[in-house]
This record gives sequence, structure tokens and C-alpha cells, in this order.
Amino acid sequence: MSEQPTYTGKIFGIQYAADRFTVVNNPKKASGFLGAAALATSSSGSGQGENLVVNGDFAIWQRPNTGRDSQYTSTGSLVFADMWRRHDGVSGGTATKSYYIQRQTFADIQSDVEGNPEYYLDIKALGLSGGTGATYGFGNDYLTVGCVLPNAKSLDSQTITFSFYAKCSYSDYSLTSYISRYNGASLIDYNEIEEHGLDTTWTKYVVQYTVPTLPNPGSPLVDDYFEIGFNFKPLINNANINSVALGTNLYASIASVCVYLGSQTLPFDTHKSVQERLNICRKYYYSTYALDQTQGSTTMINTEEPIYNTEHHMVLPNGLCRFLQWPFELRTTPTVTIYSPSTGTANDAYNRSSNRDLRNSSGTIGYGSQNRVARLGVDTLLKDATKYGLKLCVSGGAVDYDNIFYHIVADADYPI
Repeated sequence: MSEQPTYTGKIFGIQYAADRFTVVNNPKKASGFLGAAALATSSSGSGQGENLVVNGDFAIWQRPNTGRDSQYTSTGSLVFADMWRRHDGVSGGTATKSYYIQRQTFADIQSDVEGNPEYYLDIKALGLSGGTGATYGFGNDYLTVGCVLPNAKSLDSQTITFSFYAKCSYSDYSLTSYISRYNGASLIDYNEIEEHGLDTTWTKYVVQYTVPTLPNPGSPLVDDYFEIGFNFKPLINNANINSVALGTNLYASIASVCVYLGSQTLPFDTHKSVQERLNICRKYYYSTYALDQTQGSTTMINTEEPIYNTEHHMVLPNGLCRFLQWPFELRTTPTVTIYSPSTGTANDAYNRSSNRDLRNSSGTIGYGSQNRVARLGVDTLLKDATKYGLKLCVSGGAVDYDNIFYHIVADADYPI
């Protein structure tokens, strides 16, 4: 095809390139240099590398209470989906903000977003500021939602192609794409890429950007990372100009976020297998829960038997501790929380031999007529973690040859 179609009706055809062909349909508007005829299923020529965004389709969401299954409406900065974070810069109080994050599911058959992703993200950000001034170009009333790449200097002086799909529940609102660099929890650099006008239907946006060299941060880089995403400041400001009430369901939707090295005119969205990307994410947030399980919930097959992805060990004579090696080295020493599969209680485990959590096993009798003891107010588990593994010791509620079951969550993510 030497030219793209310029009409907006449904089409079907085959687009040929030097090394591939692509079925194309649904012409969509695009931003910047693409003009108005980018295709919902697009093609690049040879040389397109891998997508640097690990979780651009929101398939991996190990923190279930941050918008995975229902609206997360609290304000403030947080990590939600794996490798994604929201920075809250609206300086007014809680009463002057109305936010939510929620993962949504595409219909099984849809042709608006290429690659047939399963999920997309809805984000609401309305707020009224009570402050003045500016920080790294943010100004007042910003709210950024971005994905994390390791190492603040990882893309210095590189040309990248940033692509994504987006829409808005109301017309004539915009988002601004940006990059930022963080040294731990401190923002040390911020640059806007382009403002993108949103429509009420899915649109693919593609922009090229040369990442500037990181300025001298003035202190050693520790826990540093690169972030690329969306600043909701234009949307917030326009909503305030239009006197939009905080209760209005004005929100933006984001899907299929990709970053490629080099200049790609029409990059085809690519995402590695979920399992391959989950292993990367687990270096930052390791959990024994499955992706469809809820952290801190009951995960039992029946009244006695835990689900099979639960960690466990047997208490042996003179051996109250288990030494567990992580499947791979974590990013840093994690904060570890243990959960009982029987009740979902944090910092406790399920003693299958007594059919109770450790803290509730006191007074029951085990192997060799041994009496189980769990002292009130004393932890039943002791733990010591490094980025290589975990030492977990049962300190109450069990006797020799008891079988202990538990879920593990180890948070080694960047600070926020």
C-alpha cells in the first residue's frame, strides 16, 4: 500500500511490508505527525524491537485492592498495577478531589484496539487546588499516571517511540504524555512530550521523542527509575474552566501502552506472554497468590485443605524454621507479609494438623501428645528476608510434624 485510506468508514484489507503483512481495519485518528488516518491495526517495517513497557496491557495486577476488581477511589500517590504508579499533585484536600482507578475488560470480540488485549484502564482525575507555584513544570493540579522502567539514565539521549490507545468519556479533553526520572521517592527530572486531544472513541496515538540526558541530580542515584506516562493536568484544568462538578463521571481510558527504541512510524503493538512478564514483575513484587486470587482472602479447597499454590513446610524436631530461596533475585531486600490461606489473616499461617491458624491452635494436642501453645500478643511467625530468600520460623501454635501453610507477599518495589 503506498497510501493509507483517508475515509473513516469500516475497511478491510491486507497491508504489505518488506517482512510481514497485516490485516487492517477501522481507520482511527492519531496525534502529531500521523495525521488523521492511522490504522487500528498498524504495521512497521523491519527493525521494530521489543516493547520496553512490561505491563502495558494491564494484564498483571498483583495488588488487587488498587482498582483491579472495583473502583479505587482514595486520593494520594500509589502503586496500582504492576510497574504502574500514580503521583497525586492536586494540592487541595480530599474534599476537593474526585479520583478513581479501575481496570476494565474488553469485549471478547472488538476491533478498535489492535492485538485484542483483554484489559484497559479507566482513570478519573478531577480536583481543585488550594496552592500556588510550580515544580519541575508540573504547576498546580497535576496528576500523573506512568509506567516504570529501571534506571533513571536508562534511555538517556535515545530516540523512542511512545504509542498507546486512549479515549475520554467527554469530548474536547486532553492528556499530556511525559517522561520523568526519580531518585528514590524524589522527582529529579520532568519533561513533557506532547498534548493529546482525546475523542470519545478509541484512538491510537504515536509520538517520537528524544530523551534528554539526565541533569546532575546532586546526589547519588539510589532506587532510581525512569517513568513514562500521562499527565492529567490539561484535563483537570479544562474541567475547572468548564465548572465540571467533582461528581461528574469524567474519565479517560488507556490501553496497550508501548515504548520502542528508535523512530517507528506505525509500530505494531506487541506484548510478551503474561508468564514471561509476570516473572519480571515478581522481581519487584513477589506473591504466591495467582493473578486471579485476592491477596489476604481465603484460598481453601475445602474446610481443611488449602489451594495448591500455597507455600508450606513441616515442622521438624529442632527445626522450626524454613529457608526459602526466591525463584530469582529480587530488586532489593523486600518487606514481607505472610497470610493464612484459611482466614486471610496477615502475619499468621494455617496449621493443617490442627485445622486452625497458628494463633488459634493453643491448647490443641499434636504428635506425641504435645500441647500446642500460642501466647496472646506474641507473633506466631518470625521472618528475616534478603533479596535472595526468606527465613521463616514458627514461634507458636505448632508442634513437631505439624504441616504449616501460608501465602507470601514480598514487596521490593521502588519507593513512592
